[in-house]
Order: sequence, then C-alpha cells, then structure tokens
Amino acid sequence: MSSNPDSNEYAEKCVEAFNNLTETIIYEICKEIIHHVKEEETYEGIELSSLDNPLDILNHCWFTTLYICATTNDNDIAYIVEGEGDWGNLIGFAIKNNMLVHVGDDYFDYMEDDYPN
Repeated sequence: MSSNPDSNEYAEKCVEAFNNLTETIIYEICKEIIHHVKEEETYEGIELSSLDNPLDILNHCWFTTLYICATTNDNDIAYIVEGEGDWGNLIGFAIKNNMLVHVGDDYFDYMEDDYPN
C-alpha cells in the first residue's frame, strides 16, 4: 500500500470495520463456510456433522490476510478476508458496507468495485 494518507485512512476504516463485525455477520460467515466446504467436498479430516454450532467451524480455520478493496464511492468500506482451513484449501469472504457479500474460494472476484452492495 502506498503511504497516501487517504489510502492509509481507508485501510484503517476497513480494519476497524472488520474488528467490529457483528455476531450476526460472524454467524452468517460461519454458516456459509460450512456450506461452501460441504458443497466443494473439501472437508477430509473434519467431521462437519459434529459441529454443534456454526461458530465451531472457527476451530478448524484461521484468517491471516485482509485485503482492502478500492472503491469509487468514498462512503463504501469493502474488504476481503483470506484464510485456510484444516481441510487444506483457502477460504475467504468479502464484506461491503458491513454486509456479507461472498464466502468461498473465489473471493478475489469480489475485489472489483462493481460487486453488489
């Protein structure tokens, strides 16, 4: 990232938004991770049926990178969070304006400014 004060301020807004995700959105992210893993049949080594609560999937995955998404609208806050699971595949999710936009392994498709609100 450049040292442009505007981009630094935007990055800080994205990190703040990530750190303040609501419990509802976190729960939705977890449900979607489980759905994606089941759909892709990539869950070798993890017994998805043993998860009593969707939040339990967080015991099997971790997130290491936050990508900020440049937007043309100054009021938009958009970012992608990337991680990996015990199942060995990358997983990520896209957030725009505090709304979950996507969960899956093709999250880079959602770094463009034209993905849905």
